[in-house]
Amino acid sequence: MAKAEELAEKIAANGPLAVRAIKQGVGRVSGRPLEDGFKIESELARGVFSSDDARKGPRAFVEKRKPDFRGK
Repeated sequence: MAKAEELAEKIAANGPLAVRAIKQGVGRVSGRPLEDGFKIESELARGVFSSDDARKGPRAFVEKRKPDFRGK
């Protein structure tokens, strides 16, 4: 249980939009051909990469601080 909680904390520390997109992607690509999976992943990634959170992550990394993700 301790290992599961540790992993959950690591996942929760990431941007909520990215985590949500990954969860959606896993559900949508399951059992589909690889080419379909890449299309779905690309579609979901566009929404994440165009977000404010996508700009905050690299900026926080450069400034050596924890990012303040807002899910926007």
